[in-house]
Amino acid sequence: MQLTIRLPEDLGRRVRKLQDPEAFVAEAVSRALGERGTRERPAAPSRWARLAQRLESDPRHLDGYSTQLNRAVREFRDGSEFHHDR
Repeated sequence: MQLTIRLPEDLGRRVRKLQDPEAFVAEAVSRALGERGTRERPAAPSRWARLAQRLESDPRHLDGYSTQLNRAVREFRDGSEFHHDR
């Protein structure tokens, strides 16, 4: 998100001279608001991440899942361009 704010001239110059002024301002505002960190909430895990979590938590429970996995692999392959495909 881009936000325009007004600062006193001398303060604005000092902020501009910083190595990463955007990160500095984001951290300062975050601290002032009493929040930890400046990152947004992570997005929901992808279908592949959910599959990996499921396999990790219960690797023996794959009964009937191979059909769905094979379909997902085909969809991924068909929708992707790899270096050797060029």
